[in-house]
Amino acid sequence: MVIVCALVGASTTIVVLRMRHPAASCQRAAVGADCQRRAIPQVAVFSGPKFGLRDPEGMTLAAGNVWVTNEAGNSVTEFGWRSPGRPVVLTGSSYGFSAPVAITTGHNHLWIANSLANSITELRATDGSLTRKITNVATPNSLVLFGNRLWVANAGDNSVCVFSVRTGALIRDFRGYGLANPDALAVSNRRLWIASSAADTVTELNAATGARVRTLRARRFRFRQPVSEVASRTQLWVGNGTTGTITEINTVTSKLVRVIGGAGYRLGGAMAMVLAGRDLWVTNTVGNSVTEIDAATGKLVRVLAGRPFRFDHPVGVTAYRGRIWVANSDASTVTELVTASLSVVR
Repeated sequence: MVIVCALVGASTTIVVLRMRHPAASCQRAAVGADCQRRAIPQVAVFSGPKFGLRDPEGMTLAAGNVWVTNEAGNSVTEFGWRSPGRPVVLTGSSYGFSAPVAITTGHNHLWIANSLANSITELRATDGSLTRKITNVATPNSLVLFGNRLWVANAGDNSVCVFSVRTGALIRDFRGYGLANPDALAVSNRRLWIASSAADTVTELNAATGARVRTLRARRFRFRQPVSEVASRTQLWVGNGTTGTITEINTVTSKLVRVIGGAGYRLGGAMAMVLAGRDLWVTNTVGNSVTEIDAATGKLVRVLAGRPFRFDHPVGVTAYRGRIWVANSDASTVTELVTASLSVVR
């Protein structure tokens, strides 16, 4: 194992850990790709004024770059994943950033939810230029794209609304449906899945028309303050904040697949999730850790915590080409993981 510490510029520290070979326990237990999944990843921690990170929250990948919303900084940081040493920080009144939290991308554009300004800022992903600002939202906290429609969850008035991606015009807003503090959105199997943390439900809508399909309730699906979601084409994973579990649902049948969790998983808090390679990666604000789970079986792969990862209230996560980035809101840092397990693309 080699630990390398380097000072980049006057204000940004990057700490890198490299593991030349898989751990001994991995060598005894498995070979090939599965053994590589258990090897300790390379780690880099990006911090300091150079990256403009102030309470980083949401993360995404667009135009080959990592984009991070800074809730306390009223800004967005962009840095290249190949050479992050020259970040760009977008700030200023023209963008309308005000406690920006969620971010999503598509059609070579970015949409950022401003929770205090009750607005959405749309940017061009290639150069960060402002396209438009969208209003008619109320404390937006989650965004998802489906085709040419942008769906927005509004915690401020317990609603979900949908906008035209082409024009930014409001198409329709949806109230009722048992929505209570809608915290997370995901699209799978042409359905919009809305997690309501105050109601312990997930509401299923037709993502094209907005027609209500059904509401999934806590008794059968064991929802307890569902605060996060991530989806594949046929599966939905819902993070339950108060029980430290993940509910997995088949989005073709709308049936429960399994409830993932237990003491070894160390799940808890505001669990941001991303699918990468063969695995589901989950950030845990309770315990300051990241849990890697086999997406096909729900089995625990490993838990990453402590030094050198420096997780500190990890609330955002994204992944691309063998790398995972985690936003640490309390430390105002981003942790980058480079792991062999991401070489297999789902």
